Amino acid sequence: MTDAATAAHAHRLNRDAAVRRFGQPAKTWGSVNEPRYREADGVTFNEMWVFKSPRDLDPDWVERIFYWYRYDLVASVRVNRDGRREREELTP
Repeated sequence: MTDAATAAHAHRLNRDAAVRRFGQPAKTWGSVNEPRYREADGVTFNEMWVFKSPRDLDPDWVERIFYWYRYDLVASVRVNRDGRREREELTP
């Protein structure tokens, strides 16, 4: 891993911190060891966590989805009541 990649990895939200901050997901798909990969919202992942009615967002945002690739959180997407999907940047 390059120094830049190591630094970027250190500033990502890890799995334990995600659970402490957002609670347990309402629904999951796959696992860290899942050999099959999927694609959604322009992201390749092998595990997905879905949080219903995220308490830190406006009530119009009905879901937050975390896409994991092995142990790395590769994207977070929030879903609006009207079906709109929006990427969000999360800091640890």
